[in-house]
Amino acid sequence: GNAGDSVGSNAGSIFGGAGYVAGKIGQAVDLDGTDDFVDLPDPVGRLRELTVTTWVNWDGGGDWQRVFDFGTGVDQYLCLTPKAGGAGLRLVLKDAVNFRNQEYQINAPTLAVGQWVHLSVVVRENYMTLYVNGQVVGTTFGINRSPADFPAVNNYIGKSQFNDPYFNGRVDDFRVFGKALNGQEVYAIWGQSANQGPVFSPTLINMPDANGLETYSGNLNTYATDPDGNPLTFTKLNGPAWLTVAANGTLSGVPGPGDNGTNTFIVRATDPSGASSDATLVIQSYAPPAVPVTSSTTAPVPDSDDVAYIATGITEENTINGTSDAVTNDESTVVSESRTSKGQSFTTGPNPQGYLFRSFAFQHINWPTPPTGGTSYDVQPGDRWEFHVGTINGLTKTPLLKYIATYDGAAFTGSGNSGTGRWLTFNVSGMGLQLAPSTTYYFEIAPLSGDPAFELNSDRNSSYTGGTAYRGSVGGTIGTAVNVLGGDFIFHANLKAKGVVPASTVAWWTFEDGTADASVPYSRTAAGQYDGNIIDQSGNGNNLSVWSTSWYRFRANVPGPTTPRTGMPNSLSVQNSNVYPGMSAIGTPLTGWSPAAWTVEAVVRPDDATIATYQTIIGRDSMGAFAGEPALGAFYFSIAPTGALRIVFTDAAGNRWAVDSAANVMQDAKWQAIAATSDGSTLSLYLKNITNGDANYTLLGTRNISASANPALSTGAGDGGDWDAGVFTVGRGIYNGVHGDRFAG
Repeated sequence: GNAGDSVGSNAGSIFGGAGYVAGKIGQAVDLDGTDDFVDLPDPVGRLRELTVTTWVNWDGGGDWQRVFDFGTGVDQYLCLTPKAGGAGLRLVLKDAVNFRNQEYQINAPTLAVGQWVHLSVVVRENYMTLYVNGQVVGTTFGINRSPADFPAVNNYIGKSQFNDPYFNGRVDDFRVFGKALNGQEVYAIWGQSANQGPVFSPTLINMPDANGLETYSGNLNTYATDPDGNPLTFTKLNGPAWLTVAANGTLSGVPGPGDNGTNTFIVRATDPSGASSDATLVIQSYAPPAVPVTSSTTAPVPDSDDVAYIATGITEENTINGTSDAVTNDESTVVSESRTSKGQSFTTGPNPQGYLFRSFAFQHINWPTPPTGGTSYDVQPGDRWEFHVGTINGLTKTPLLKYIATYDGAAFTGSGNSGTGRWLTFNVSGMGLQLAPSTTYYFEIAPLSGDPAFELNSDRNSSYTGGTAYRGSVGGTIGTAVNVLGGDFIFHANLKAKGVVPASTVAWWTFEDGTADASVPYSRTAAGQYDGNIIDQSGNGNNLSVWSTSWYRFRANVPGPTTPRTGMPNSLSVQNSNVYPGMSAIGTPLTGWSPAAWTVEAVVRPDDATIATYQTIIGRDSMGAFAGEPALGAFYFSIAPTGALRIVFTDAAGNRWAVDSAANVMQDAKWQAIAATSDGSTLSLYLKNITNGDANYTLLGTRNISASANPALSTGAGDGGDWDAGVFTVGRGIYNGVHGDRFAG
């Protein structure tokens, strides 16, 4: 016998006069427990991923003997002991150097005495596994160290880094692999059964994507096989809590708002004999849409499109059957984390084209009698809710939209009967949700984080009969439950009646969203966040947002009382009211819009058409899309300093195309309709002076663009602190990464 390396040059050295005896496979080294050990070369212990396998026949004795111990000393090592002090078989990985103090363990029953036992240690990625006779006895996760992180110079068989007892027994067939073997390979090295272990193929499984708040399903059976045809049992070893792995391999669960991004799981398949194999499961989870929740101390003012019931002077006694029963109240009207979800249904009006759903508002009220389970209410910025919208027929709900709503208003807290009523508005305008006429819909909310606890207002004597109030499941989740409440009708559904939308319309802003001389609303608590208060009438959710208060104002100055082609009322326009005007469709589907055939049209009234700068009416953010002049944005529909109208865009092939009119075609203080079109071959520019009485567009110029390999609109390039490539803007353009070409009018 010898301590030579049978596959390379990493031969070990024998110390203490150890002899050789008959082993499990051939000859084994016989260690006397006094001073015998084997020292392996340094490279053996310096591996990121590794597998150690061996046969041992232990004669018993004191605690803390070592089967093997790879390390630098008592602060850095990977070791396996047959019997830890007061415990059993233990695998330890420790690194307590360089300001670390990390130790990972796997514990199992004490090693059997007087018989050959096969031991295997596998260290891979962020976890390690211990096998006894080919079967897993333990796995530990969260490892961020390995023997490769310390210069292992003491790589012993039978000896400790500490002053511990030497190993007393025989060691045979000691192998070190520079990779992490899978379970089937470990089982085959043990080799004491005709059975073959299960196999995952591949071992890195990229499953279909998941959507946040949506039920996920899948199956592992197609990725794991057993060569002997035995049934397999699947288990989840590690990974985000939302995914469940059933014994038959079925995957199920609902990813939450915090599960966005790459979700990595370790799963195991085990056959009836105990042989197993692991695989890494990867599921990309996409977060549901996120929108703001704002608050106000005043009730919303419904218009003719809305569905609402708003009452005043409501007190606790009106909420539950004319009593202040705190227990019933807790189950019926309180919304708080891990508690009851709350819902309300409503019926839309008869408008033939249906409605756009803009927002939904609840009213919080005082708590004269604190509810069961709490004595205070607390809503803080950053608190989050899950919000569902869908149709409801009787007690059957069909969800249409699920999203995350984050509170962005002022904090309000109180206890007992302190505090005042406050309206919470859940803004869904950016979701592009379109509601059918004369149809019953529901909304439902349940908190997700921050424990936002509040009570929803209600009234037993409501005059509104178009819907039903209900609570969902007690437990803070939204599901299929509908537990009808007799009242609870204090709400406001902010709807916008749709008109006839021209075919193929991608985005359409009529600016009929406010009151003359009032600022375009901005309800976020801090500037620079998307709000989406200018509604896209196409229903595609491409809403515009100002970036702070008082940036734009609604004006009663319009070119005519109705909108051409649709006949819809036209009573408002918008005008810049700040030295930094501009609106943006950031975060909407319009950012990815890239057609080869397109039309862009607007009606504008310039204050001064010949100021000494370009005035961009519609732009697209970019920097670098056109290599010939990287400072250019991707799209400009603008007025030149000469009073000329121009259209400039970069296409998807990187070409820049432009059409410029003659000077002075744009006139001060006059309403003019402007349009630019491309059919993929010809770029055209049009003008119609409405104030001067023009009935039709005049063609101002064309450009042949048929030479382009890809004439579609470029979605832009680059990124900036206050802009993203591909975002369309209204009333401002970009050049060299700065918004400066602002339209005044």
